[in-house]
Amino acid sequence: MSDALKAYIDHENTLLKIFGLPELKYPTTESEKVELLERIECDLSPENLSCDGELPAHEVQHKARFLNEVKSILNNL
Repeated sequence: MSDALKAYIDHENTLLKIFGLPELKYPTTESEKVELLERIECDLSPENLSCDGELPAHEVQHKARFLNEVKSILNNL
């Protein structure tokens, strides 16, 4: 598993754990891959990407690069 994909799944699992929801795992099925891609698309929305305008531009760019890297990895699985 790539470092970026692992970091994304670990981050999401931390949030899911707080709410007592089942953890994500490395996508082994098409439906798991689709679920992760949908989460990333949501994270890439302008409101979420910029934390409703609270993040400085350089952090938004870094976050977008990271999410697009994870998206690319998933698309190539």
